[in-house]
Amino acid sequence: MDPSVLKTINPASIEHFSIKKDAIEIAGKKYPGQIHVEIKEGHHPRFVSLNDLKGKYIPDNHQPTLFMINDDFVKEDYNSFLVDEKYILKIIVDKVETLEKPLTIIRLLTRTEENLKEANTIYIR
Repeated sequence: MDPSVLKTINPASIEHFSIKKDAIEIAGKKYPGQIHVEIKEGHHPRFVSLNDLKGKYIPDNHQPTLFMINDDFVKEDYNSFLVDEKYILKIIVDKVETLEKPLTIIRLLTRTEENLKEANTIYIR
């Protein structure tokens, strides 16, 4: 599984993890090591690629797209970059029409303590 999944998996659902420093090749791609993650019993993550997530929630969007997870741009392949759909708090879609070609920015907010606190804050004007 692509290491990207670690960016959106709930840390509280991890029972144990270990790191192996031996290089490995998977599907023609070389990795400098391995991370083995054991999930707690009863937690069943729902992994989905970013492109599949886009197709599910924004099916009619055929514009070039950039993904962000929290405040970080995703620089990996959107077909192999996996996220735990259950750990996503909010999906924010922004369309940038001021460029020569329109662009869609999809920002995924995960269920981090900070994001949950912000989501539950009420602002009075």
